[in-house]
Amino acid sequence: MSAEKVSLTPSKRGNTTVLRLDRISQVDSNAVYHEGQGVNNGLIINEQRSNAAALAPPTGESEPAQLQLEFKCWLINSVTGDKVPESRQLKFWFKDEASYLNKVSLSYDFFSELVQPDKFPRDYLNFVKNCMKQLQSDRFSLLQRIDVELTPLDSTQEQIIPGLEEADMRSRDEQLRDQVLFLLESAYPNILEIDDLAKIMGISEAEVLSILEELANRGLVKRMEDQRGWTRRVQMDETTAEEEPTIVIEQMPTLTKKQEPSIAVITSNYYEKLAVDAMMDNKTTYVKFQAVGDAHVYTIGYIGDHRVVTTKLPQIGRTRGAQISAGNNTTRLLGTFQQIEHVFMVGGAGGVPHYTDYYKHARLGDVVMSTPNDKGHIYVFCDKLVEDRKTKEISYQLKTYVPKDPCIQDRVSEIRDYCYANPNAKPWLEFLREGQEALKGQEVSFARPPPDSDKLFMHLGEHDVIEVAHPQPPQGVHNDSEINLHFGPVGSGRSVIKGATARQEFAYKHGIQAFDKEFDQVLDSIIGNVKYSFAIIRGIIDYADGSSNSGKKWLPYSALAAAAYMKTVIRSMPNA
Repeated sequence: MSAEKVSLTPSKRGNTTVLRLDRISQVDSNAVYHEGQGVNNGLIINEQRSNAAALAPPTGESEPAQLQLEFKCWLINSVTGDKVPESRQLKFWFKDEASYLNKVSLSYDFFSELVQPDKFPRDYLNFVKNCMKQLQSDRFSLLQRIDVELTPLDSTQEQIIPGLEEADMRSRDEQLRDQVLFLLESAYPNILEIDDLAKIMGISEAEVLSILEELANRGLVKRMEDQRGWTRRVQMDETTAEEEPTIVIEQMPTLTKKQEPSIAVITSNYYEKLAVDAMMDNKTTYVKFQAVGDAHVYTIGYIGDHRVVTTKLPQIGRTRGAQISAGNNTTRLLGTFQQIEHVFMVGGAGGVPHYTDYYKHARLGDVVMSTPNDKGHIYVFCDKLVEDRKTKEISYQLKTYVPKDPCIQDRVSEIRDYCYANPNAKPWLEFLREGQEALKGQEVSFARPPPDSDKLFMHLGEHDVIEVAHPQPPQGVHNDSEINLHFGPVGSGRSVIKGATARQEFAYKHGIQAFDKEFDQVLDSIIGNVKYSFAIIRGIIDYADGSSNSGKKWLPYSALAAAAYMKTVIRSMPNA
């Protein structure tokens, strides 16, 4: 235990209680209210002082907190049982020798230890005592001061208990309509028949038909010529409600060498493909509809001087059918268009939270560009966890992916260097605006969702969850960019993405910036078809793996942000 003592000086600021904790070597006996003994030796409680006196730094200089972290508690009234929300904010000051990495890791470790589920105190006294004892520990010797600010919140402003999905208050009819549309969008370009939809949804075929006819009247779906199957209608023009130029095919027509695309873009979601297609000029879609199997959709157009083809995979994931489908569709794409030299995978994903590191923390709407970690990997897939029989230690059985041709990553480095030297140069923002204008006629909005919908939660063990504030920029750092870019590997694997703790550990060990929905089969097919230049670009839609229900709200915007950065990269690439 450190020889230094820890003093607590309480004060009030409006309805906020401020508890200032200082690591000290000398005790001001005139200010002491109580001095701990025994296990609490070295803990000093000072008299309550005025706000100005209590919060002044020891040096007398006014210095803002170097890092801060806020979380919310729901306090339960023992008499009424009512849940009352309270904000608890920790502000950190460090000794001069602490590096930025020290500050980030120590503040995170301090907070994580403080809120451990089996140790988290349910009353103020023990919460404050734990803060003091942790600050006194040698583990946190580089911490100089912590302010704990406790502020009661208006219960009408905090209706959602952390970790729970917001209740869907819409009518049953509205929910069923959205479910039908979602199923058709997920299957596209596969078609679905009425009996399949009825089985999936657990409703009658008559009710499904009624919903489909209503959606058809709104121009969102269409019945196939066989009168049985239904598919999503791709509407592009807001004023005319016309579809984009689409050619229904049985077999892709032969293209001249000049017409052949050299770049392929793979998506797995209907709105991801709309976002990517909005980045292209002079485009035409070729689609083969089918209930199962050989359905595919290709949109060919231009990005800059490059001829580009985009596609949407009907299925992705770890089911046997999805793995076969993803691999087969990728192989078919690359076999059909044999002049392809570069492949992009673009869409939504889950960001990796960094609760105290502002620079690494990817928020909703940010974009992650896959670049190599310290081992050169841009995609890290965990096939399974392996436990050592003797030591019981867990290791990861990995599949890792490295592009042999770093053409795309080289262009990204050049863009980063240029934008660092020219902070106002952000062409992706212009492409984002152009895409939003082109997609105004869609059923969903591609506008950025409101900031208060970007809530961050921290999982404590298996069941407990608290809401925490996003990390704030360091002192003197100002960032007004709508989209922040992050660079590093993308990860996946069911064994590590299914739990928040496993995701965090895996991410920190391998430098993962985002998690997606298992694209290893797609990457295997790309490499198997001798395409060695590839990259993954992901817009952040949740803090898991990009498949949560809450992520649907952010998917259109974030996919468009990823597509806008993709366009920036493609336009910078040399034309063969």
